[in-house]
Amino acid sequence: MEKSTKRAWKLSSVLMTLAIAMGLLSTRVFLTSSAADQLDQYQTTHSQRAWHHIHENKYWAQSFKAGLSGDLTKVSLYLKSEGAPQPLVIELRNCVTEQEHEEDYYAPGNTILASVESSNVTSTTGQEYSFTFSTAVSSGTSYTIVLYQKNNGGGKHDKYYWSENQDNQYTRGNNSKSDDGGTTWKRGGGGGGTHDQYFKTYVAVSSALSVTNSTGASNVTSSAARLNGEVTSTGEEDPTVYIYWGDNDGGTTLGNWDHVEDLGTKGAETFYKDISGLSPNETYYYRCYATNSGGSDWADSSASFTTSVSALKVIY
Repeated sequence: MEKSTKRAWKLSSVLMTLAIAMGLLSTRVFLTSSAADQLDQYQTTHSQRAWHHIHENKYWAQSFKAGLSGDLTKVSLYLKSEGAPQPLVIELRNCVTEQEHEEDYYAPGNTILASVESSNVTSTTGQEYSFTFSTAVSSGTSYTIVLYQKNNGGGKHDKYYWSENQDNQYTRGNNSKSDDGGTTWKRGGGGGGTHDQYFKTYVAVSSALSVTNSTGASNVTSSAARLNGEVTSTGEEDPTVYIYWGDNDGGTTLGNWDHVEDLGTKGAETFYKDISGLSPNETYYYRCYATNSGGSDWADSSASFTTSVSALKVIY
């Protein structure tokens, strides 16, 4: 390729880099992901007549099976208090299967995945309270929410109450209780079956912008090639896609590439760009780049290909 043309392409790439940095183009040059809190598991039927008290050594728990994979960000519970209880401890634990009256039920395990304390449960009539967490959960895995008073509570009449539903509306878990400070557990419903506490779990499901060029180039000749790529995740907004290429690997620095191809806005789809004017028997590199208002992403690595040798022209 002519050196003057190559310099012109590199200058164009540098100008695009400056435009992005100055905000002249609606892009951001950093990798990020977007996530939205989604209501996952819940049981919100409750009665003002059905409460379980949490005081001294009495613990209560509710198991659930996560439906989403991501970061558990919030747990909401329907609670009230009486007297002057110690801070309420809310734990997220693993889950184990126990048996009582020849029936299986879910009980808290010993692994504490996350824990928060709160002294804000002050309603004496009952209301929904939300508690912030940040811990990974996996779809199909069972967990337990465990409640107890810090330092095993205060006086006998200093209590928290957690609203219960006695109709077993939630079929992916159950409540359980401990009367000895969490050492042993038994099914919360006693001999009458499993019951459920009022609860909601929220999970932030990541949707990161992602682009790849793992399929590599195709239709390679001595002077042309097709550069293939794919947007595997849009990050919740269709990105603008570029292909950077040249006879050296520019990595993830825009200005280090000889050429750039603007493919416009793409959804979660495959794409390609046919290029020409290549030199025979030359190794070239390319790397896909995508950007939207939420962030940017480079393909994990650059792809390479070598053009074929030109056929010799025989003169008679």
